[in-house]
Amino acid sequence: MKWRKAAAIVAGLAVGGLWGGQAQTAHADYSLTQALASAPQGLPVTDYFVIDKTSANSANIQDTTNAKAPNTQAVALTGNTNQIGRIWTNDNTEFNLNKNTTASMWMFFDGRTSSSGDGMAFVLQNDSRGTAARTTNSLGENMGGETMGVWAPDDDSTQTTPDSMVTRAVQNSWALEFDTYMNAKPTTGTVGGALGFDADYSATAKQHIASNYPAQTSTYQMRALDSSGKTNYATMVHNGLISSTNYRLMTDGTWHHLTLTWNAKAKTMTYAYNDKDPKTGAALTGDSQTVPIDTSLIDPDNTGKARWGFTGSTGTNYENNLVVFEKVPGVVDSTSTVTLMDTTLGQTVASNSTVYAGDHMKLTYDLTYQDGSQSWKAITAKLNLPGSVSFNADADGNVGTITYADGQKQAISASKLSGQSLSILLDEDLSMDNATAKITLNGTASHAGSATTTAVASTISNFVGSNAITTASLDGFNVVSLGSSMTLALTGDSTGTKTITSATDATVTAKATILGGSPSDVTIHPTVNGEDLDNVKITASQASSGFTYTVPADKLKAGDNSVQLYATDSLHDVSNVVAATIDYQAGTLDFGDVSQNVAYTGALTGAQQQLTPTTPWDVSVSDTRGQNQSWQLTATASPLVDGDKALAGALVYKTNTGESPLGMTSTLIASHTSDGTTAAVTDVSSDWNDRTGIFLNVNGGASAGSYNSTITWTLANAE
Repeated sequence: MKWRKAAAIVAGLAVGGLWGGQAQTAHADYSLTQALASAPQGLPVTDYFVIDKTSANSANIQDTTNAKAPNTQAVALTGNTNQIGRIWTNDNTEFNLNKNTTASMWMFFDGRTSSSGDGMAFVLQNDSRGTAARTTNSLGENMGGETMGVWAPDDDSTQTTPDSMVTRAVQNSWALEFDTYMNAKPTTGTVGGALGFDADYSATAKQHIASNYPAQTSTYQMRALDSSGKTNYATMVHNGLISSTNYRLMTDGTWHHLTLTWNAKAKTMTYAYNDKDPKTGAALTGDSQTVPIDTSLIDPDNTGKARWGFTGSTGTNYENNLVVFEKVPGVVDSTSTVTLMDTTLGQTVASNSTVYAGDHMKLTYDLTYQDGSQSWKAITAKLNLPGSVSFNADADGNVGTITYADGQKQAISASKLSGQSLSILLDEDLSMDNATAKITLNGTASHAGSATTTAVASTISNFVGSNAITTASLDGFNVVSLGSSMTLALTGDSTGTKTITSATDATVTAKATILGGSPSDVTIHPTVNGEDLDNVKITASQASSGFTYTVPADKLKAGDNSVQLYATDSLHDVSNVVAATIDYQAGTLDFGDVSQNVAYTGALTGAQQQLTPTTPWDVSVSDTRGQNQSWQLTATASPLVDGDKALAGALVYKTNTGESPLGMTSTLIASHTSDGTTAAVTDVSSDWNDRTGIFLNVNGGASAGSYNSTITWTLANAE
């Protein structure tokens, strides 16, 4: 309520002055206890705020008590009659006006409906008082009521302009008010005004949300109470108005979600109210307004920043005003999304779409760090997995993987599963240098019950860091059961490990058994060494009589190859997965012919010279491993010596583009990748001539002698 006792105040006594030392009545109000016990998941906030105590301030920080929302703190502004509360961010948590920013929070306004008052306001400011900024009366004392501790005080009925009023509001500010008590036009005889901020719009409105500039004269309009023109009051211009004709907009005893989105380029603020369900966290349409903000009015020195916080007040009526934060502006800007793929059908599962029992499903959560003054720290993924999807462990006991932008992978153990819930702490923080984490789980659609179709409910998952919280919503879908079934079994030599020496022999044979239906075709879904390959469609008759799947040669590796197959048909039957092992004995990599002794001879002339070998070099490599196999040949050479005497010279390797010394450091001589059509033997030295190959450089000061060196050839698999 806002200054309901104004009529009883003696003229000349400052209205706000009564609150400075007035005793407060204690209230046995259980809504605070209920609010803390039902608080949604939020952040600890003590590191971000300053509670100024230079004058009476009812604001404080409370630990919530909801066991499902651990480590959550609430900013409490008011909770009794005749209170003024304010809480401002510290210097390290200022609002950056030059960057797009999103803030999200939960707000609680008590459950006192029409008995509530007066509300609270979100404020951006560059008031010179910093964390002591608040509305004051003419004596410099706190001024609450309809001001909510931020708007200009209407405490002088003789004023005809708002010029004096605005000097006592929070300066250089923009405020978004959540007004729980309507201040309609005051009645004749009211002294001091202070009751008419909301007099200029619908008398049926009970509560409202609106914004404007507290210290600007254009925010207020002066009105005469009677024809004498000696008793006046101020109304307030409500920009971006959201109003209600009942008290369920705010004071209904439940938590309400707010998202603030700042567009730095357009200089607009969008506030979306009631955009999340307080019980489930599901996205709601809510009410939204977008308003322009003139940053020169809140940042006249063009610093690009603003302090932000909340103010609130009560009068004879009161309420518990609390805020729980999900995203603190400027600290971490992050997002999370979720996608469910039916990999059997090859399509994304959309809202209310249909999948079939047995379909293979891939669930992917994408977390993205966008900006912020801190890394997104200590992130716990609290996943609510969709019903009617079974997530089974692989051979290593894992149900999924987290892949980070830096390439690191984190396995998700099946032990983390509890029904359709999974909670896991991410190994890595996210930042600009490691901006994404992809959580992937593979499952199978399942069906239970007698109904043909099972409706799967939507799910909400939370990603709770120590300094930011995001949610991801997955829409519901339907799972249809089938009256037919299909099983798949390996046949012939595919039932055991199959050893081959040629890629053309890499085949798997299998047979399908179809019961309860007559499909027209069957699709084979292959996975080779963990990679999903192109599907192959065959007739149902071919599947039933037995079929052969040939592994693409370029997907084979030397040694064991894992080949998994499952089949689907035109009736949407999905078979079991069968796994075959192919041991590919893909030949060998070895030297062919390599010259054992090569001589260089010449007569010393006192000048530098380069000698060619007296007999040609012969160097070749034999690679029978097949297509896409690679190798590298390198060489080192020991020093040329005659007993204890070293040659003034060195061996060099020359190509058409230059020469490299052959010494104790490896020099690349040749490399090769087989395309499957070239000969198994590569003659490395075939194109060596009087300009390319290995030569002996002899310096002008060399001494005669018989010098020896050993060349060491190294052949390595280049994969």
